[in-house]
Amino acid sequence: ALYLLFSEGYHSSSGDMLIREDLCEEAMRLNYLLLKHPAINLPKVNALMALMCLQASRFAARIGSSGDVVLLEDQDRSKWSQPLIQQGLGFLEKASASLTLNEYLIEASIASVHSLARRFEDTSWSKLAALYEVLLELKPNSIVRLNRAIAIGYSISPERGIEELEKIENLHENSLYQVALGNFYFKLQDYRYASDCFTKAIANTVHPTEREFIEQKKAASEVAQLPDRTYLPSAF
Repeated sequence: ALYLLFSEGYHSSSGDMLIREDLCEEAMRLNYLLLKHPAINLPKVNALMALMCLQASRFAARIGSSGDVVLLEDQDRSKWSQPLIQQGLGFLEKASASLTLNEYLIEASIASVHSLARRFEDTSWSKLAALYEVLLELKPNSIVRLNRAIAIGYSISPERGIEELEKIENLHENSLYQVALGNFYFKLQDYRYASDCFTKAIANTVHPTEREFIEQKKAASEVAQLPDRTYLPSAF
């Protein structure tokens, strides 16, 4: 229940606010109360607390000054909360004391890989792909497969990312899936396919902030399709 509460705050499914920090803070407060009780201060509870801290550390960088979405790739990492990251890593260390794997431990480990990368380019995508492989065994669903495909696309090649995405059969109407596909096509400079993917993503997006973000990506892919024009200076 606390995982779902935090998830709703991290990416709100309704309203104009993409992030509901109040929901995330309440989930973290309640989870901390669980840790204070000796009977339930368990590795899995520590893992969930680690995940929450590491994800919450990026709040200040996820939304721009005008309320627009800022991708992980473009986030100002100086805005990431280092105290929260350190707390998250501490909880992750306690959670790792157990020899039993659980989904929160793997998800927190994934979040830690992002948190420890000084730049987006320094991200260990191969490690992320391996962690998503483990998570897929614990939590076999399409969203995990989606994230695994994205990690593979960044660690190997956009072509391989597209290949892995196309193996997922039941996400074609999902906006996150279409955005991921569009991003890889954009990296391959196949702007027409990228634009088509972003169009499908817009059609399946209900959140206004998210829709505006995808519309910007669609516009960028359409501009990229325009032929290059070289204008000679006037002779007069």
